[in-house]
Amino acid sequence: MTSASDVSAVYKNIDQLTFDDYIEDMMLRFGASKQAVGAMMRTPDQLEAATAGLQPNPSRKSLLHHCQSLYHQALHPGQKLDTLQDNLLGRIHTSLTWDLMSSK
Repeated sequence: MTSASDVSAVYKNIDQLTFDDYIEDMMLRFGASKQAVGAMMRTPDQLEAATAGLQPNPSRKSLLHHCQSLYHQALHPGQKLDTLQDNLLGRIHTSLTWDLMSSK
């Protein structure tokens, strides 16, 4: 986006702003098969027969976008993020103590 009018146009059509092509390309580069990438991008309607009996996806999103939503929920400010942050920072603090650093 290079101008204010571009920003306005993007916000009017935010659903079209996606990184899906980039993500697909990166999945392929990291070794995922085309079939696996296609399965990650398909919506549940296309997979219902193959996933009978699994936990339902109430948002009806592709597996890729459903996982993205779960990450957003986990990292949204609140108790879950506080717990994750406390755990991560505690581990960093522990690994950076002088006793542990001086022994290496």
